[in-house]
Amino acid sequence: MRKFPNLKNILLIIYNIVIFSCQQHSSMKRFKYNTGSSCPSYYGITTYEQIMYSDSDEMIMIDGVGSLRSPWGDGGVTFIKNSPSENPVPKILKLGYYSDTEDQFYEGEFQLPSQDIEKFLEEKSTNSGGKSQNMIEHKYDRIEIGVALGGMIVVWMKGEGEQRELGKYKAKIVKHHWQDIFDNGTREEEVKYNLEKVFTNKVKEEVLNKTLPIDLWEKYREKFSWNYRVNVPENAIVNSVYFNMINAEAETNNQTTNADKPSKRAVPYQAEIIWTLNGKRYESRIIFAEGENYYNTIYKGTIASSDNPYPADLTKEETFQNFKKMKPDHPAELIFNLTSNREIGVNLKQESINVNIRKITGKTFQQ
Repeated sequence: MRKFPNLKNILLIIYNIVIFSCQQHSSMKRFKYNTGSSCPSYYGITTYEQIMYSDSDEMIMIDGVGSLRSPWGDGGVTFIKNSPSENPVPKILKLGYYSDTEDQFYEGEFQLPSQDIEKFLEEKSTNSGGKSQNMIEHKYDRIEIGVALGGMIVVWMKGEGEQRELGKYKAKIVKHHWQDIFDNGTREEEVKYNLEKVFTNKVKEEVLNKTLPIDLWEKYREKFSWNYRVNVPENAIVNSVYFNMINAEAETNNQTTNADKPSKRAVPYQAEIIWTLNGKRYESRIIFAEGENYYNTIYKGTIASSDNPYPADLTKEETFQNFKKMKPDHPAELIFNLTSNREIGVNLKQESINVNIRKITGKTFQQ
């Protein structure tokens, strides 16, 4: 049974947005950006209120009211589509939602780092290409909201090949009558339907045994000091390196270099390296987990033949475990070895320690 937020709440949001959009705010800086919301795969979240407010109380809608999409940090349109018009910088975030697996209502009002948001929105892109090879005027053009178990809220700034965490917040459990929030069914019917029709076997067992991984996405936020190095065949040139981290942050380096300086980063789950050799352009794709289903989910937009295309817990994957073995605050180096016959090898090195990461899925294509 799919839940639908109470229609009167949705109409009130739309009404207020229309009213505010008709007002003039000439003295306030405005930026053109999109918004979105997401939740972790398999742990459904349904929002009935998600809105931001500027310093002058102007409303800024967050795209995706209703059943949030996954994966974590990368949601999309599901219920209401926000206007592409320019908006002021948000200062307040308000959220109200139902966590399917926990059978709990959560709400919260949070102060956003508006000065940091403004700096991100003003930042110009220094990359001349990016993953899509299109010139982008501003580096960041989206505010992404993530909702996980236990009331965990994360806000990111997002752009083409870039994503940075703005802050983490904690929503509180609240009590509501089901019919005051949702238009259809009962709470008992929703719980039964989820257990019988929606949850995977693993999640169903977690719900029944009260072993939901409440702190998993907090573990994903752990950062380590590391840099990367790309070893390519003689005369080859590295054009760009892109990383997607398990905490949903992302970065792209288009500075035609095969290495960078150590910095605090989360553990990567995806890397893409563009390089050229003898006038031919290649793309090497690396997923830091075994399994074609996981690879296909990321690159083909399909769950393939698996009910569980994403790894259940990325902290149990070999890459995360190897990072945990490194000395704290001692820089490590993630080394990619790319060959002319399209083989891919990955090592994690720190001082005299050099570990070969075997459980990866890597492919190189000529573009």
